[in-house]
Amino acid sequence: IKYVYLPQAYFELTMSRLEVTVVEGKNLKQTNKFKKNNCFIRMYLNNQKRKTTTINNSNDPQWKEVFILYVKFCCFSFVMLYLYCIDC
Repeated sequence: IKYVYLPQAYFELTMSRLEVTVVEGKNLKQTNKFKKNNCFIRMYLNNQKRKTTTINNSNDPQWKEVFILYVKFCCFSFVMLYLYCIDC
């Protein structure tokens, strides 16, 4: 097996930077009768994972968080976002 050194310029030609901003959730269904939701979002792109901070006690969470992901030019990719509301 031979290892090939790829200069930074090659990386820049084959990858693109994707900036994702998670802003807010509105009117989320309450999962508990007595308390509001504790929510966060998990985001996936290929083998990259990101997570927002958990917003406690809110059915209208506001994150305003920015995430940087990298996309290969050669491949079809899509970002998956999952909303989690947990009881603590």
